[in-house]
Amino acid sequence: MSRMAGIYEKFLDNAVLIGILLVVLLIASCPAISYSTVDHTVIKIEEKERANTKGGGYYLVFTGQKGVMEISDSLWFWRWDSSDLYGKLKVGEYYYVKTEWFRFGLFSMYPNILEAEHLPATEDN
Repeated sequence: MSRMAGIYEKFLDNAVLIGILLVVLLIASCPAISYSTVDHTVIKIEEKERANTKGGGYYLVFTGQKGVMEISDSLWFWRWDSSDLYGKLKVGEYYYVKTEWFRFGLFSMYPNILEAEHLPATEDN
C-alpha cells in the first residue's frame, strides 16, 4: 500500500467518525431544542383545515394575531392525540395553548400546538 493510499484511508475513517458524531449530536439535541422553544399564549381560532400529503396529512390552525399553527403528534412530549385535539378546537373560540417550535417558512414549519384549554368569552377577548 502506498503512503498516499494510507493517508486517504485514514482521512476516510476520520470523516466517517465525524459524520457519525454529527448525526448523534443532531439527534441528541432535538429534545433540548423542542423543550427550549415551548411557549404559552392565548389564541382565537379564525379557521382550521387538514392538509393532505403523500404520507398522510397534518392539521393547520389559523389564528390571525399569532399566525398559522400546526397540530401534530410529538415524540418528545409523548403526545399522540393530534386528531382529538384538532376536533376539540372550535372556530371563533379562544384558547390558552402550549406550543413547541416556531415558524420557519423555508421548511414550511409551524409552531405545534401541544395542549389547548378553552377560554370562556369575556369583554377582554
